[in-house]
Amino acid sequence: MGFGWAGNILRIDLSRKKIVREPTERYARQFIGGRGVNVKILFDEINPRISAFDKDNLLIFGVGPLAGASPLCSSRTEVTTKSPQLTAGFLGQSNFGGHFGSELVYAGFDHIVIRGIAEKPTYLWINNDEVELKDATHLWGKGCIETQATIQGDLADEDIEVAAIGPAGENRVAYASIVHQTSDAAGRMGTGAVMGSKMLKAVAVRGTGKIDVACPERLAEEVEEAYSAITSAPMYKELSTYGWSGSVVSNLKIGFGVVGNFELGYWEPLVKYGDGKFFVDKYAVKSVGCQGCPVRCMHFVEVPGVGAGVHHCLSYGSFTMPIWNHDTRFMFRLSQLCNHYGLDFGSVGGIIGWLTELCHRNIVDYRDLDGIELRRGDKEAILTLVDKIVKREGIGNVLAEGTLKAARKIGKGSEEYVMHTRGMDKHPYEFRAFHGYALATSIASRGDVIRINPTWEIGYYLSTYDANAIRENVMKFVGKEKWEKALDPNEYEGKAEMVYYFENATIAVDCLSFCKHVIPYHISYSLEIPVNLYNAITGDEMTVDRILETSVKIRNIERAFEAREGLTRSDDTLPERFFTEPVSGGVSNGKVLDRAKFEMMKDEYYALRKWNVETGNPERRGLEEQGLKWVADNLETYGALTKKS
Repeated sequence: MGFGWAGNILRIDLSRKKIVREPTERYARQFIGGRGVNVKILFDEINPRISAFDKDNLLIFGVGPLAGASPLCSSRTEVTTKSPQLTAGFLGQSNFGGHFGSELVYAGFDHIVIRGIAEKPTYLWINNDEVELKDATHLWGKGCIETQATIQGDLADEDIEVAAIGPAGENRVAYASIVHQTSDAAGRMGTGAVMGSKMLKAVAVRGTGKIDVACPERLAEEVEEAYSAITSAPMYKELSTYGWSGSVVSNLKIGFGVVGNFELGYWEPLVKYGDGKFFVDKYAVKSVGCQGCPVRCMHFVEVPGVGAGVHHCLSYGSFTMPIWNHDTRFMFRLSQLCNHYGLDFGSVGGIIGWLTELCHRNIVDYRDLDGIELRRGDKEAILTLVDKIVKREGIGNVLAEGTLKAARKIGKGSEEYVMHTRGMDKHPYEFRAFHGYALATSIASRGDVIRINPTWEIGYYLSTYDANAIRENVMKFVGKEKWEKALDPNEYEGKAEMVYYFENATIAVDCLSFCKHVIPYHISYSLEIPVNLYNAITGDEMTVDRILETSVKIRNIERAFEAREGLTRSDDTLPERFFTEPVSGGVSNGKVLDRAKFEMMKDEYYALRKWNVETGNPERRGLEEQGLKWVADNLETYGALTKKS
């Protein structure tokens, strides 16, 4: 199909043991790749009335035209399905780095679309153009990392790239992950549970091909320029040295972090003893990164008595603040355990934090928890609970369904303490004080701020990252005076437009397979670097404005998928605690969200999207303006189209 794309979509029907190929071209020019093509296929091909574990649910792996062609920050793989974790089976999206995405295109494929249920444990083996379903009975029950090593050994090739599930996915834990290498994971959303429901243990890929590039000399120039821009950015030195290890302490110091189940805004033991930078200084062997990344925000660490492995961002927040833990050795131990089992860090931290508060308030006790007395920071109790969750033993069988569903089973008023949006546990950020983040996490396609990260608000405070330089870069990029006010976390004005931009920019890089932590979150806010790389690779003349227009179209399809499943404006919300219970302690002490102003931000956001302000969902007029008449017709068929136009 030309330059950039591998050119093929691999379709696997596990029930029928059928393997077919189709050209990527019918999707790529309109939806680019990765996130865009994935959601287009999912919207078109599944019935909204099926469950996440239905044989006709799809599990889709996809990459964009930068994967394998660009030598910079471009090996992200998007995983898309119908989620078992969210309240109504809404859209499930996740994204992981490493080397899998590039290997997939070297094998000749841009996407893998999987449906059906295998009759026995199976793994998918892609060896360039040779594709087969292989027996995975001997792998069933093994951890994610062991599974990868076993497959590489069985096939006598250590260069095979593998994405696998562990026992959590096999047992359909609602927040099970798909893990690649030692720590890259499609976490959140229960992608691993869907994979387990299909009896699919792993996807193994070996590719020795290459991606043709339209303008090699131009690509070399763009890569050199991009490398210089990335390595000279204000945050580069910090991220390339320490990654995200300093985020917990710095977040608490600026009032952005939360402790427990959103119970405290500051906790001195964690600030004093739990600094991840000390952890890196003491245990890191070297900095590591995904394929072609000059930032290298992760670390290979060796912790005596615990083990060795790659450690990075999400564990710092998930396994410290929410679970009342200031022991970084235990943080690493728990992250290693969850990578072995294939469990989402954010959801584990969320459910343990919630359960700890219930015990602290005497809402539940050891009699409800199979004799476990869960106190704040109790390491052995936490490890026991995680083990029970994975094995679905006793109370673990309840907790394996996710925090909100577990609360509905436990009762006793426990649902009041679930900090979630649509069933997704909240990231440990202080949304009551950072209003752009509050809006972003409420309207994001999976109720998770990681999919829209308005980092300008953090830059307002963080001297560690040279806040003045960040503000100057922001204002130069924005070029609009009113956005200067939106930089202030405490303001409500201008937030909708800021979040709207970040969401569109994130969708764009997810379609290209570029790393969003580099652009648009932490190194540069502009999309010029990935767009210039795209143009050199494909020979196209894409502009930033045009790729953002494509993002708008893709976001409309995502929202239409959710509307078809029953989502409305009322689902775009935050826990009641955020509106009624002020922050306790720290810089943000006393802050609380103003409900009326929060709803005003949503109004402004819906208006920018051209969605109906009353329902929060697309209207026919807006969809047709985007060339999405077929989406409007589909919504009307299912009675999900907002009537007002």
